[in-house]
Amino acid sequence: MAHCFWKELTVMSPVVDGNGGVLLSNPLTGQRVEVGINALMDLLAMQASKTENTLYIQEYLAEQGFLCEGDQIEPLSDLEHWKQRGWDQVLDYYLWSHVQPARQVNMPCTNPNRMTGINIQNLTAPIDLQEDLLLGEVILRRRTLRRYAEKPLAESLFSGLLWYGLSSLRSPVISRSEISHSFVAYVTIYAVKGVEPGLYRYYPDSHGLEPMVHGMLREQVSHLLFGQSAPLTAACTIFLAVDLFDYSYRHLGEGSLRGLFMEAGRLGHELLIAAGALGLGGLTAPALREQEAEQLLPVQKARETILYSLTLGEPQTLERRNDCGDSNASECSHTTDS
Repeated sequence: MAHCFWKELTVMSPVVDGNGGVLLSNPLTGQRVEVGINALMDLLAMQASKTENTLYIQEYLAEQGFLCEGDQIEPLSDLEHWKQRGWDQVLDYYLWSHVQPARQVNMPCTNPNRMTGINIQNLTAPIDLQEDLLLGEVILRRRTLRRYAEKPLAESLFSGLLWYGLSSLRSPVISRSEISHSFVAYVTIYAVKGVEPGLYRYYPDSHGLEPMVHGMLREQVSHLLFGQSAPLTAACTIFLAVDLFDYSYRHLGEGSLRGLFMEAGRLGHELLIAAGALGLGGLTAPALREQEAEQLLPVQKARETILYSLTLGEPQTLERRNDCGDSNASECSHTTDS
């Protein structure tokens, strides 16, 4: 058999369990095979010496699409596009997420019911939404706010923000006995009538808050968001975190990470739409000082991570809620600027 070359994007990984073989993976062919380490070493030694002997493993890997002759190599112009932008390190993962699910390697979820023995402060009933309000109207008038009204937000508005904005985290009535979602919402409250400032965890099913840290946290959260000024005048900041172990168990395969980011984006949009429907505005900020945030928020390291933050509140005036003229440019911007 003529001298063969490895197909582009072939990855070799040691197999920890079993007989200590090597896993060959290539997303272009959609193949994963495990081979013996000694046979693979013989093949690599033969290739290094440019000997044209024929080995069984060489024929086998050629059949699986891992090896091909020189005149069969197809240049991958798209690969250079990824390399120039520094994305090539994640290309293997990205391609596999579009090919097929991976082998199930996730352990069953062991996430305990955290509502046992905790103090939950129930919120008042959420304010009703305007019956004739159109979704398109809400989306078109949405604005990014960096300064807010210097007065406490009514609890009914705050209750509505969490009730409508995080409704997708609420379990169906028929399965309330089970934990149905991997996302966790932490809320830092600065100015809400009837609620003490501090950090809380929000429980969608009971529509209640669990106190975590007491006190005003405006400066701390502004620092976590790399100096963003929005928390200094807003009513609250919501942090969306996720239990990675639980999410990977519920969403098997390499495409789960891609789906996780998309789902986090959807949750953020739902919160912004709810805010807009209630006459509120907000600032989204995925950038975060992660290590310092983990010291404030009670996330479990290596298991939970914070994906998104939304700082929300009431606009300074009615005019700034409905219009973004030049005079308000420093405090209000269209969504395309955020």
